[in-house]
Amino acid sequence: MDSRHFSLIVYTTWCLGMASSPIGSISSVLPTIGNLEDLVLGIQIHGYVTKQGFDSDKRLVTALIDMYGKCACTLEMSQVFHEINEMDIGACNVFITGLSRNGQVNDALEWRYSGNSKAKGWN
Repeated sequence: MDSRHFSLIVYTTWCLGMASSPIGSISSVLPTIGNLEDLVLGIQIHGYVTKQGFDSDKRLVTALIDMYGKCACTLEMSQVFHEINEMDIGACNVFITGLSRNGQVNDALEWRYSGNSKAKGWN
């Protein structure tokens, strides 16, 4: 474990314990977790989000989709995406980016043009 990774773990632990509103803290560390491809920490954060009932927050859900995509976990990314109650244009963009990033360009195009996109403002 390098020092950046250790620092992220310490920061995440501190944020979860000290933040009055952990949603902003979690959504700010998930991109870094994805960039480091730390799936174990990402799954732990996802579990915390679910346990705390934060899984309806659009920012967090979008950040989770992005994190799973960066960790090359398209199955988990798809599960989180398809559990969204109210579709969001940001989540759609991140989902398509995650599919494309992981070599599933045809799946991304098929999803986009199949009429599955329920996001407001999607054109």
